[in-house]
Amino acid sequence: MVNPEHRTPYGLTLRLLHLHQASAHISIEALYATIGELSSRPEYIEPIRKEIAIVVSKYGWSKTALSEMARLESFIMETLRLNPTSDLTSSRKATKDYVLKNGMCIPKGSLVLLPQFAVHMDDEVYPEPTQFQGFRFCANPSLENAGEPTNLTHRFTRIRPDFLLFGIGDHACPGRFFATTSLKIAMAHLIHTYDFKADPASPYKYRHDMIEMITDPNFTLLLKARN
Repeated sequence: MVNPEHRTPYGLTLRLLHLHQASAHISIEALYATIGELSSRPEYIEPIRKEIAIVVSKYGWSKTALSEMARLESFIMETLRLNPTSDLTSSRKATKDYVLKNGMCIPKGSLVLLPQFAVHMDDEVYPEPTQFQGFRFCANPSLENAGEPTNLTHRFTRIRPDFLLFGIGDHACPGRFFATTSLKIAMAHLIHTYDFKADPASPYKYRHDMIEMITDPNFTLLLKARN
């Protein structure tokens, strides 16, 4: 039964602020990581820029154009495969004893989390998992054919057990569509409008604080308008 206090304007405001806090910082960290990885890997900038120019000339700056930016989406996915916002995800509390198929019992009251980073580093799922391959999720991953259209082998928003950024099951992140669209808009605008690179004196570094990703305050991005 819903607590009556949760239905008051104050209670609803607190819940909305909580949802905002839970979503905003993760999107910002994901954008930060993607900019950091791309600025440190300049060989990917021009292929993605060409793709953006092709789809925008065909569809304009539209949702359809965003969905056709396969290389950009793949680069974001690979960034977050290796730069997850947390090593663990999808925390759940058992409301009753639960027996798995292998006979293992999860007692009532147990807290269960999924090992996101370990799954993303599984070489049975991702060949050469420690290697950054920006177009890993493209049907045509080659850098040499970057001007040609390509499709994705997996969509960023698709929920599946081998890519756990948005969780899994009925309670997977409902805001993943908005987050993906926001990330692609921001990155497409940056790549289309600016030339940029990491400052050699303070390059991007992925940092951990226990199990969480934290931004590197020393990372510096150098950029200028392309026009």
